[in-house]
Amino acid sequence: TLGERLMGAQNALLAEWATPAALSAPAAEFHHRLMGLFSDTVAVTDAFAGGAWIMRALRAVPALYEVRVTSHRHVSQLIEQAFVSAYPTVDPKQIQTFARLAVEMGYAVQEMLTDEPDLDAHAVVQRYAAMITREVVTLRDTAR
Repeated sequence: TLGERLMGAQNALLAEWATPAALSAPAAEFHHRLMGLFSDTVAVTDAFAGGAWIMRALRAVPALYEVRVTSHRHVSQLIEQAFVSAYPTVDPKQIQTFARLAVEMGYAVQEMLTDEPDLDAHAVVQRYAAMITREVVTLRDTAR
């Protein structure tokens, strides 16, 4: 239940963010928006009682696998739908693969920052956002 609540709070942020306008924004703006989403997600997790430990449990406890994966599939589909709306000629399978990777990488980055608080969080989030932005630009270029 706690995992579902935490992921629901995180997913609500992504649901607001994943729009055709966000996915078609110029690269610099997309990068900035993605960094904001990530920062907001970390803040929601940090504000949630036991948030970091709940995230660890969602990854480590086999019985919680479905909670995590169901949530990740849901937000991946939100990204896919927004991307397809903005770029209907891009191969849906490529968008699906991108969306799942972006979500899984974001989750892993958040775990890494929780597990290693001495890392420069801003630099890590910038690199993550830069990688995702490059992939979005590459996918958008296939629509031309």
